[in-house]
Amino acid sequence: MLPDDSEFDSRWVGASIRKDYWHFYRQLFRRYGLILAPGEFSKIVADIKSGRARLIRQVKNDAAIYRIRINRTGDRVYILVVDGMPRTAWPVAAGKRLAKKVTASSAA
Repeated sequence: MLPDDSEFDSRWVGASIRKDYWHFYRQLFRRYGLILAPGEFSKIVADIKSGRARLIRQVKNDAAIYRIRINRTGDRVYILVVDGMPRTAWPVAAGKRLAKKVTASSAA
C-alpha cells in the first residue's frame, strides 16, 4: 500500500533515486511491500560493505545473496548484490530456503 499525502517524508524533498537502482526499488516493493525511507538504501549498502549484512550465498565472484534487516520495519529481506551494490530483491520463499540450507550446513 502506498502512503497517502499525509505520510509524505519531507526528507525526500530534493532527493532522487538513481535510474540504475529503480529495478531494486520496484522489486523490493513488489516482493516485500516495502518503500525505503531516505537513507535506508545507503544503510543497506553500508551494512553489506561492513559485513553487518548476513551473507547467505556467494553466487559468483562478483555476486551474492544477503539477508538484510530493515530496522524501521523489522523486516528481513533477501537481496542479490553485484559488485557490492544491491541489484534486486530476491523472492522471500527462495531467500528463506537458501537461509535454511546455510543454517543447516553451519550446524553440521
